[in-house]
Amino acid sequence: MSSGRVVAPAALCSAVGVVAGWGTVRLFLEPGAGRVHHVAPAAAAGVLAPVMARGALPAAAALASAGAGLALGWTAACYRMLGAPDRTAEPVTARELGAPRRRYVIYFTHGEPATYEPEPWVNMLHELAETVPGFPPKPVWPAILGGIKRAFREVGTSPHGQIHAETMQAVRRAVDDPDVEWRLSFLDAAPALRDAMADAARDGATDAVLLTVFLTDSDHTQEADDLDEAMGLSAAGIRTVRTPVLWDDPRLARMVADKVVRAAGDRDRATVGVMLVGHGQPAQWDLTHPTETEQEVAFRSAVRALLVEEGFPAELVSDGWMSFRRPRVPDRVRALAAAGARTVIGVPVTISADSLHSLHDTPRLVRKGARGTGLEVIDVGAWNTEALLVELLADRTREALAALDAAALRDG
Repeated sequence: MSSGRVVAPAALCSAVGVVAGWGTVRLFLEPGAGRVHHVAPAAAAGVLAPVMARGALPAAAALASAGAGLALGWTAACYRMLGAPDRTAEPVTARELGAPRRRYVIYFTHGEPATYEPEPWVNMLHELAETVPGFPPKPVWPAILGGIKRAFREVGTSPHGQIHAETMQAVRRAVDDPDVEWRLSFLDAAPALRDAMADAARDGATDAVLLTVFLTDSDHTQEADDLDEAMGLSAAGIRTVRTPVLWDDPRLARMVADKVVRAAGDRDRATVGVMLVGHGQPAQWDLTHPTETEQEVAFRSAVRALLVEEGFPAELVSDGWMSFRRPRVPDRVRALAAAGARTVIGVPVTISADSLHSLHDTPRLVRKGARGTGLEVIDVGAWNTEALLVELLADRTREALAALDAAALRDG
Protein backbone atom coordinates (compact mmCIF):
# COMPACT_ATOMS: atom_id res chain seq x y z
CA MET A 1 0.00 0.00 0.00
CA SER A 2 1.50 3.37 -0.98
CA SER A 3 2.23 5.96 1.66
CA GLY A 4 -0.20 8.36 0.02
CA ARG A 5 -3.09 5.91 0.40
CA VAL A 6 -2.34 5.83 4.14
CA VAL A 7 -1.53 9.50 4.74
CA ALA A 8 -4.70 10.84 3.13
CA PRO A 9 -7.12 8.83 5.34
CA ALA A 10 -5.00 9.66 8.39
CA ALA A 11 -5.19 13.37 7.56
CA LEU A 12 -8.93 13.07 7.02
CA CYS A 13 -9.36 11.38 10.40
CA SER A 14 -7.30 14.12 12.03
CA ALA A 15 -9.44 16.78 10.35
CA VAL A 16 -12.59 15.12 11.67
CA GLY A 17 -11.03 15.15 15.13
CA VAL A 18 -10.16 18.85 14.88
CA VAL A 19 -13.72 19.76 13.91
CA ALA A 20 -15.10 17.52 16.67
CA GLY A 21 -12.78 19.06 19.28
CA TRP A 22 -13.76 22.57 18.23
CA GLY A 23 -17.45 21.67 18.27
CA THR A 24 -17.22 20.03 21.67
CA VAL A 25 -15.80 23.18 23.26
CA ARG A 26 -18.45 25.26 21.51
CA LEU A 27 -21.17 23.12 23.07
CA PHE A 28 -19.69 23.53 26.54
CA LEU A 29 -20.15 27.29 26.07
CA GLU A 30 -23.67 27.09 24.66
CA PRO A 31 -26.36 27.75 27.29
CA GLY A 32 -28.80 25.17 25.95
CA ALA A 33 -26.46 22.20 25.50
CA GLY A 34 -26.83 19.40 28.03
CA ARG A 35 -24.35 16.88 29.35
CA VAL A 36 -24.90 14.40 26.50
CA HIS A 37 -24.58 17.11 23.86
CA HIS A 38 -21.22 18.23 25.27
CA VAL A 39 -19.44 15.08 24.10
CA ALA A 40 -21.52 14.35 21.00
CA PRO A 41 -18.95 15.70 18.48
CA ALA A 42 -16.11 13.79 20.14
CA ALA A 43 -18.17 10.59 20.15
CA ALA A 44 -19.08 11.12 16.50
CA ALA A 45 -15.39 11.45 15.62
CA GLY A 46 -14.69 8.13 17.33
CA VAL A 47 -17.38 6.43 15.24
CA LEU A 48 -16.65 8.12 11.93
CA ALA A 49 -12.86 7.86 11.90
CA PRO A 50 -12.59 4.04 11.52
CA VAL A 51 -15.44 4.03 8.99
CA MET A 52 -13.80 6.68 6.80
CA ALA A 53 -10.43 4.98 7.01
CA ARG A 54 -11.79 1.49 6.29
CA GLY A 55 -9.45 -0.45 4.08
CA ALA A 56 -6.67 2.13 4.34
CA LEU A 57 -5.94 2.33 8.07
CA PRO A 58 -6.45 -0.07 10.94
CA ALA A 59 -9.18 1.09 13.30
CA ALA A 60 -6.64 1.81 16.04
CA ALA A 61 -4.58 4.07 13.74
CA ALA A 62 -7.73 5.85 12.58
CA LEU A 63 -8.81 6.47 16.16
CA ALA A 64 -5.32 7.68 17.09
CA SER A 65 -5.36 10.17 14.21
CA ALA A 66 -8.84 11.36 15.17
CA GLY A 67 -7.80 11.62 18.82
CA ALA A 68 -4.79 13.76 17.98
CA GLY A 69 -7.01 16.01 15.89
CA LEU A 70 -9.57 16.15 18.69
CA ALA A 71 -6.92 17.32 21.16
CA LEU A 72 -5.67 19.91 18.67
CA GLY A 73 -9.16 21.20 17.91
CA TRP A 74 -10.12 21.28 21.59
CA THR A 75 -6.98 23.21 22.57
CA ALA A 76 -7.25 25.65 19.67
CA ALA A 77 -10.92 26.30 20.44
CA CYS A 78 -10.16 26.95 24.11
CA TYR A 79 -7.55 29.58 23.33
CA ARG A 80 -9.75 31.09 20.62
CA MET A 81 -13.10 31.14 22.43
CA LEU A 82 -11.99 31.73 26.00
CA GLY A 83 -10.30 35.06 25.41
CA ALA A 84 -9.57 37.64 28.08
CA PRO A 85 -12.41 40.03 28.94
CA ASP A 86 -12.39 43.61 27.72
CA ARG A 87 -11.64 45.69 30.80
CA THR A 88 -11.28 49.04 29.06
CA ALA A 89 -13.18 51.90 30.62
CA GLU A 90 -13.86 54.97 28.51
CA PRO A 91 -13.41 58.28 30.37
CA VAL A 92 -16.64 60.19 30.91
CA THR A 93 -17.22 63.67 29.53
CA ALA A 94 -16.69 66.59 31.88
CA ARG A 95 -19.91 68.17 33.08
CA GLU A 96 -20.69 71.75 32.21
CA LEU A 97 -19.72 74.41 34.74
CA GLY A 98 -22.72 75.75 36.56
CA ALA A 99 -24.88 72.76 35.67
CA PRO A 100 -27.65 72.08 38.20
CA ARG A 101 -26.94 69.42 40.79
CA ARG A 102 -28.13 65.91 39.98
CA ARG A 103 -27.52 63.26 42.60
CA TYR A 104 -27.34 59.56 41.82
CA VAL A 105 -27.11 56.39 43.88
CA ILE A 106 -25.44 53.55 41.97
CA TYR A 107 -26.19 50.32 43.81
CA PHE A 108 -23.58 47.71 42.96
CA THR A 109 -22.76 44.16 43.95
CA HIS A 110 -21.27 41.00 42.47
CA GLY A 111 -24.02 39.89 40.10
CA GLU A 112 -25.05 36.60 38.51
CA PRO A 113 -27.13 36.06 35.35
CA ALA A 114 -30.54 34.42 35.77
CA THR A 115 -29.57 31.55 33.48
CA TYR A 116 -26.25 30.15 32.32
CA GLU A 117 -24.20 32.56 30.22
CA PRO A 118 -20.52 31.81 29.69
CA GLU A 119 -19.10 35.35 29.79
CA PRO A 120 -19.22 36.06 33.56
CA TRP A 121 -17.72 32.67 34.37
CA VAL A 122 -15.00 32.95 31.72
CA ASN A 123 -14.12 36.35 33.22
CA MET A 124 -13.92 34.70 36.65
CA LEU A 125 -11.60 31.98 35.31
CA HIS A 126 -9.31 34.61 33.79
CA GLU A 127 -9.16 36.43 37.12
CA LEU A 128 -8.16 33.22 38.89
CA ALA A 129 -5.65 32.24 36.19
CA GLU A 130 -3.99 35.66 36.39
CA THR A 131 -3.63 35.64 40.16
CA VAL A 132 -3.43 32.03 41.36
CA PRO A 133 -0.23 30.12 40.48
CA GLY A 134 -0.94 26.63 39.18
CA PHE A 135 -4.55 27.36 38.27
CA PRO A 136 -5.73 24.89 35.58
CA PRO A 137 -4.93 25.96 32.00
CA LYS A 138 -7.57 26.89 29.44
CA PRO A 139 -8.06 23.35 28.03
CA VAL A 140 -9.49 22.39 31.45
CA TRP A 141 -11.92 25.32 31.59
CA PRO A 142 -14.75 23.75 29.54
CA ALA A 143 -15.09 21.08 32.23
CA ILE A 144 -15.39 23.80 34.89
CA LEU A 145 -17.97 25.62 32.79
CA GLY A 146 -19.84 22.36 32.36
CA GLY A 147 -20.08 22.06 36.15
CA ILE A 148 -21.47 25.60 36.43
CA LYS A 149 -23.99 24.87 33.68
CA ARG A 150 -25.04 21.71 35.53
CA ALA A 151 -25.57 23.75 38.70
CA PHE A 152 -27.87 26.10 36.78
CA ARG A 153 -29.86 23.13 35.50
CA GLU A 154 -30.29 21.87 39.05
CA VAL A 155 -31.49 25.20 40.51
CA GLY A 156 -33.50 26.26 37.45
CA THR A 157 -32.84 29.99 37.43
CA SER A 158 -30.84 32.24 39.69
CA PRO A 159 -32.94 34.94 41.40
CA HIS A 160 -29.82 36.90 42.34
CA GLY A 161 -30.41 39.91 40.08
CA GLN A 162 -34.14 40.13 40.78
CA ILE A 163 -33.59 40.03 44.55
CA HIS A 164 -31.06 42.84 44.35
CA ALA A 165 -33.48 44.87 42.23
CA GLU A 166 -36.11 44.42 44.96
CA THR A 167 -33.60 45.29 47.68
CA MET A 168 -32.56 48.47 45.89
CA GLN A 169 -36.17 49.57 45.53
CA ALA A 170 -36.76 48.89 49.24
CA VAL A 171 -33.69 51.00 50.11
CA ARG A 172 -34.89 53.73 47.76
CA ARG A 173 -38.24 53.87 49.52
CA ALA A 174 -36.52 53.98 52.91
CA VAL A 175 -34.24 56.86 51.88
CA ASP A 176 -37.30 58.67 50.50
CA ASP A 177 -35.52 61.45 48.62
CA PRO A 178 -37.32 62.25 45.34
CA ASP A 179 -34.38 64.29 44.08
CA VAL A 180 -32.07 61.28 43.97
CA GLU A 181 -31.93 59.02 40.91
CA TRP A 182 -31.05 55.34 41.31
CA ARG A 183 -29.23 52.83 39.15
CA LEU A 184 -28.84 49.07 39.72
CA SER A 185 -25.53 47.59 38.59
CA PHE A 186 -23.31 44.53 38.89
CA LEU A 187 -19.66 43.67 38.42
CA ASP A 188 -20.36 40.35 36.68
CA ALA A 189 -23.78 40.71 35.09
CA ALA A 190 -25.88 43.26 33.25
CA PRO A 191 -26.42 46.11 33.86
CA ALA A 192 -22.68 46.58 34.42
CA LEU A 193 -21.26 49.03 36.93
CA ARG A 194 -19.23 50.82 34.25
CA ASP A 195 -22.38 51.28 32.16
CA ALA A 196 -24.29 52.68 35.15
CA MET A 197 -21.46 55.14 35.79
CA ALA A 198 -21.35 56.18 32.15
CA ASP A 199 -25.16 56.57 31.99
CA ALA A 200 -25.20 58.73 35.10
CA ALA A 201 -22.46 60.95 33.67
CA ARG A 202 -24.32 61.34 30.35
CA ASP A 203 -27.47 62.23 32.26
CA GLY A 204 -25.68 65.11 33.92
CA ALA A 205 -24.79 63.63 37.32
CA THR A 206 -22.91 65.98 39.59
CA ASP A 207 -22.80 63.64 42.60
CA ALA A 208 -22.80 59.86 42.83
CA VAL A 209 -23.02 57.47 45.75
CA LEU A 210 -21.55 54.08 44.98
CA LEU A 211 -23.67 51.94 47.32
CA THR A 212 -21.46 48.96 48.18
CA VAL A 213 -23.40 45.72 48.77
CA PHE A 214 -20.41 43.57 49.71
CA LEU A 215 -19.43 42.07 53.03
CA THR A 216 -15.66 42.62 52.77
CA ASP A 217 -13.01 44.79 51.19
CA SER A 218 -11.71 42.70 48.32
CA ASP A 219 -10.77 42.67 44.66
CA HIS A 220 -14.45 43.43 43.95
CA THR A 221 -14.51 46.70 45.87
CA GLN A 222 -11.09 47.51 44.43
CA GLU A 223 -12.57 47.04 40.96
CA ALA A 224 -15.19 49.70 41.72
CA ASP A 225 -12.51 52.13 42.91
CA ASP A 226 -10.40 51.40 39.84
CA LEU A 227 -13.37 52.03 37.55
CA ASP A 228 -14.09 55.34 39.27
CA GLU A 229 -10.50 56.42 38.63
CA ALA A 230 -10.22 54.99 35.10
CA MET A 231 -13.46 56.62 33.98
CA GLY A 232 -12.33 59.92 35.47
CA LEU A 233 -15.49 60.79 37.38
CA SER A 234 -13.67 63.20 39.70
CA ALA A 235 -11.75 64.73 36.81
CA ALA A 236 -15.07 65.26 35.04
CA GLY A 237 -16.35 67.23 38.03
CA ILE A 238 -18.52 64.45 39.47
CA ARG A 239 -18.20 64.07 43.22
CA THR A 240 -18.29 60.42 44.33
CA VAL A 241 -18.51 58.59 47.63
CA ARG A 242 -18.30 54.80 47.91
CA THR A 243 -20.01 53.48 51.01
CA PRO A 244 -18.08 51.13 53.33
CA VAL A 245 -18.41 47.36 53.21
CA LEU A 246 -20.83 45.76 55.64
CA TRP A 247 -18.99 43.20 57.78
CA ASP A 248 -18.68 45.34 60.94
CA ASP A 249 -22.28 46.52 61.20
CA PRO A 250 -23.86 44.54 64.06
CA ARG A 251 -27.26 44.69 62.38
CA LEU A 252 -26.07 42.39 59.61
CA ALA A 253 -24.81 39.79 62.08
CA ARG A 254 -28.10 40.10 63.98
CA MET A 255 -30.02 39.57 60.73
CA VAL A 256 -28.17 36.33 59.93
CA ALA A 257 -28.54 35.06 63.50
CA ASP A 258 -32.27 35.76 63.38
CA LYS A 259 -32.60 33.73 60.17
CA VAL A 260 -30.97 30.77 61.95
CA VAL A 261 -33.26 31.14 64.97
CA ARG A 262 -36.33 31.11 62.70
CA ALA A 263 -35.02 28.06 60.85
CA ALA A 264 -34.44 26.16 64.09
CA GLY A 265 -38.03 26.74 65.14
CA ASP A 266 -39.02 24.80 68.28
CA ARG A 267 -36.30 22.16 67.94
CA ASP A 268 -34.22 21.41 71.02
CA ARG A 269 -31.24 23.79 70.66
CA ALA A 270 -29.00 21.25 72.37
CA THR A 271 -29.25 19.05 69.27
CA VAL A 272 -29.14 21.73 66.55
CA GLY A 273 -25.83 22.27 64.77
CA VAL A 274 -25.16 25.38 62.74
CA MET A 275 -22.76 25.38 59.79
CA LEU A 276 -21.64 28.95 58.98
CA VAL A 277 -20.30 28.74 55.43
CA GLY A 278 -17.82 31.35 54.26
CA HIS A 279 -16.93 31.92 50.63
CA GLY A 280 -13.14 31.88 50.89
CA GLN A 281 -10.49 33.29 48.60
CA PRO A 282 -7.21 31.89 47.24
CA ALA A 283 -4.27 32.29 49.59
CA GLN A 284 -2.52 34.41 46.94
CA TRP A 285 -5.31 36.99 47.16
CA ASP A 286 -4.55 37.47 50.84
CA LEU A 287 -1.29 39.10 49.74
CA THR A 288 -3.13 41.88 47.93
CA HIS A 289 -6.43 41.92 49.84
CA PRO A 290 -5.64 40.56 53.32
CA THR A 291 -8.68 42.25 54.83
CA GLU A 292 -11.13 40.01 52.97
CA THR A 293 -10.40 36.86 54.95
CA GLU A 294 -9.94 38.78 58.20
CA GLN A 295 -13.29 40.54 57.81
CA GLU A 296 -15.09 37.37 56.75
CA VAL A 297 -13.77 35.50 59.79
CA ALA A 298 -14.68 38.40 62.09
CA PHE A 299 -18.22 38.52 60.72
CA ARG A 300 -18.75 34.80 61.18
CA SER A 301 -17.44 35.11 64.74
CA ALA A 302 -19.98 37.87 65.44
CA VAL A 303 -22.80 35.67 64.14
CA ARG A 304 -21.52 32.73 66.17
CA ALA A 305 -21.46 34.81 69.37
CA LEU A 306 -25.07 35.88 68.83
CA LEU A 307 -26.17 32.28 68.26
CA VAL A 308 -24.48 31.14 71.45
CA GLU A 309 -26.36 33.93 73.27
CA GLU A 310 -29.56 32.53 71.74
CA GLY A 311 -28.90 29.16 73.38
CA PHE A 312 -27.16 27.20 70.64
CA PRO A 313 -24.30 25.15 72.15
CA ALA A 314 -20.94 26.68 71.31
CA GLU A 315 -19.58 23.28 70.26
CA LEU A 316 -22.43 22.93 67.73
CA VAL A 317 -21.88 26.28 65.99
CA SER A 318 -19.16 25.61 63.46
CA ASP A 319 -17.75 27.18 60.35
CA GLY A 320 -16.10 26.10 57.13
CA TRP A 321 -15.20 27.34 53.68
CA MET A 322 -17.00 26.84 50.42
CA SER A 323 -13.80 26.88 48.38
CA PHE A 324 -10.06 27.59 48.37
CA ARG A 325 -9.54 27.29 52.14
CA ARG A 326 -9.75 24.75 54.93
CA PRO A 327 -11.52 23.48 56.96
CA ARG A 328 -14.03 22.40 54.33
CA VAL A 329 -17.74 22.23 55.01
CA PRO A 330 -18.30 18.43 54.77
CA ASP A 331 -15.60 17.73 57.37
CA ARG A 332 -17.14 20.21 59.81
CA VAL A 333 -20.65 18.81 59.27
CA ARG A 334 -19.44 15.29 60.12
CA ALA A 335 -17.82 16.72 63.26
CA LEU A 336 -21.15 18.29 64.26
CA ALA A 337 -22.85 14.92 63.93
CA ALA A 338 -20.13 13.32 66.07
CA ALA A 339 -20.63 16.06 68.69
CA GLY A 340 -24.30 15.17 69.10
CA ALA A 341 -26.15 17.26 66.55
CA ARG A 342 -29.30 15.71 65.09
CA THR A 343 -30.07 18.68 62.84
CA VAL A 344 -27.68 20.91 60.92
CA ILE A 345 -28.59 24.34 59.55
CA GLY A 346 -26.47 25.36 56.58
CA VAL A 347 -25.94 29.13 56.38
CA PRO A 348 -24.17 30.90 53.47
CA VAL A 349 -23.32 33.83 55.75
CA THR A 350 -21.49 35.97 53.18
CA ILE A 351 -23.88 35.76 50.19
CA SER A 352 -25.90 38.91 49.56
CA ALA A 353 -28.76 37.37 47.54
CA ASP A 354 -29.75 33.85 46.63
CA SER A 355 -27.54 32.52 43.85
CA LEU A 356 -25.68 29.34 42.89
CA HIS A 357 -23.63 29.67 46.08
CA SER A 358 -26.67 29.65 48.37
CA LEU A 359 -29.03 27.48 46.31
CA HIS A 360 -26.56 24.87 45.07
CA ASP A 361 -23.03 25.00 46.49
CA THR A 362 -23.76 25.40 50.20
CA PRO A 363 -26.61 22.82 50.31
CA ARG A 364 -24.53 20.36 48.29
CA LEU A 365 -21.54 20.64 50.62
CA VAL A 366 -23.65 20.39 53.78
CA ARG A 367 -25.49 17.34 52.45
CA LYS A 368 -22.23 15.75 51.44
CA GLY A 369 -21.06 15.98 55.04
CA ALA A 370 -24.42 14.80 56.39
CA ARG A 371 -24.52 11.71 54.17
CA GLY A 372 -24.73 8.57 56.29
CA THR A 373 -24.97 10.48 59.59
CA GLY A 374 -28.76 10.65 59.91
CA LEU A 375 -28.60 14.44 60.24
CA GLU A 376 -31.66 16.48 59.29
CA VAL A 377 -30.49 19.28 56.99
CA ILE A 378 -32.09 22.74 56.87
CA ASP A 379 -31.02 25.32 54.30
CA VAL A 380 -30.96 29.01 55.19
CA GLY A 381 -30.84 31.33 52.21
CA ALA A 382 -28.70 34.39 51.55
CA TRP A 383 -29.32 37.86 53.01
CA ASN A 384 -31.97 38.75 50.41
CA THR A 385 -34.36 41.64 51.14
CA GLU A 386 -34.35 41.49 54.93
CA ALA A 387 -35.55 44.54 56.87
CA LEU A 388 -32.27 44.99 58.79
CA LEU A 389 -30.26 44.91 55.56
CA VAL A 390 -32.54 47.53 53.99
CA GLU A 391 -32.21 49.71 57.10
CA LEU A 392 -28.43 49.34 57.07
CA LEU A 393 -28.10 50.23 53.37
CA ALA A 394 -30.49 53.15 53.72
CA ASP A 395 -28.40 54.55 56.57
CA ARG A 396 -25.21 54.17 54.54
CA THR A 397 -26.87 55.96 51.61
CA ARG A 398 -28.09 58.87 53.73
CA GLU A 399 -24.61 59.30 55.25
CA ALA A 400 -23.00 59.34 51.81
CA LEU A 401 -25.54 61.81 50.43
CA ALA A 402 -24.94 64.07 53.42
CA ALA A 403 -21.19 63.93 52.76
CA LEU A 404 -21.78 64.90 49.13
CA ASP A 405 -24.08 67.74 50.19
CA ALA A 406 -21.39 69.02 52.55
CA ALA A 407 -18.78 68.82 49.78
CA ALA A 408 -21.08 70.74 47.42
CA LEU A 409 -21.43 73.53 50.02
CA ARG A 410 -17.65 73.72 50.41
CA ASP A 411 -17.20 73.86 46.64
CA GLY A 412 -19.65 76.74 46.42
